[in-house]
Amino acid sequence: MKSILAGILFATAIRGADVKLSMTGLEVVPGPVRFAAAEQAARMFAVIGVRLQWTKHRPMNPDRDLPIQVRLIRDMAGHPGALAYANPFDPAPVITVLYDRIVFATERAPEVRGAVLAHVLAHEIGHVLMKNDAHSPEGIMKAHWSGLDWPQITYGQLTFLPADADMIRRGAIARADAIEREEGVVADQAAARSRELNTTEPKFQIQIFDYAGIAPKPLGLFVSELESIFSRRGIDVHVSVCRGSIESACDRPTPLIIRILPGEAKVMHSVRRPPLGQIAAQEACGGYADLFLSPVYDNAAVANVPSPAVLAHAAAHEIGHLVLGSNEHVSPWIDANDLGPS
Repeated sequence: MKSILAGILFATAIRGADVKLSMTGLEVVPGPVRFAAAEQAARMFAVIGVRLQWTKHRPMNPDRDLPIQVRLIRDMAGHPGALAYANPFDPAPVITVLYDRIVFATERAPEVRGAVLAHVLAHEIGHVLMKNDAHSPEGIMKAHWSGLDWPQITYGQLTFLPADADMIRRGAIARADAIEREEGVVADQAAARSRELNTTEPKFQIQIFDYAGIAPKPLGLFVSELESIFSRRGIDVHVSVCRGSIESACDRPTPLIIRILPGEAKVMHSVRRPPLGQIAAQEACGGYADLFLSPVYDNAAVANVPSPAVLAHAAAHEIGHLVLGSNEHVSPWIDANDLGPS
């Protein structure tokens, strides 16, 4: 008890930082377990001077503070022995929790699932804030918890090592400072792009409607990469974000519209390979296409590439279908269904 009080007093004496997180897949984890885990994880970080702010995922009102997304899913192939994994090097960090594995690990003591989930979250949030995938010999950031660690997890006694706590705190402060700077830069870039559109008329104009709440920096990277994909082939395009965290001028509708949606497609040919995108409505030389963030994040994690790049290539693929007026595939074109580690 004395060590906990000392930690709290120490945390108040240093500069703290707020870290925002959003959570999806709420239906996967029972409410009492989820709430207990989020509250305990917040206490674990408060001790080292970092305040976790859990925000409700609201696709219609994008969070401009680049929250760390926590995805709760049942299970998936790969990542043997892991209860969760993260992409700490991605500009749009995502933590994926494999909850079925936590259920299996606590099958004989289901009452500790909240505590286990809290420590799993703390471990992966630590990776994201430190921006590394390294592990420590002991404590929360240990690669594999042993039999001696589980009683400490159960009673909330497992902590961050001092070196880890310092790196996490520094990472949280640097992250908050970078977000503040990036928002101003992205806003200036959006204004410049809008002015450029008024002076030049590209061959193709593409409008983006983001209903998934992508933060300014990754959304800006997605737009830049999408334009670059076409420009490398000598195709002049301009991409406008009509709904999202970096909105630009959209005075009139264009024939090519991309909607970014949270989750997965409602209709798919195979649940083992959920599509990154689908044509929603096709018209003469245009129409609507939808992109789905969950499989985009999954493919980015497997390939170890930034998610904005995967999203941009998926968008280019669907735009190709819209412009060509066909759902046929040819090998030289970008096939969103076959994006993987290569």
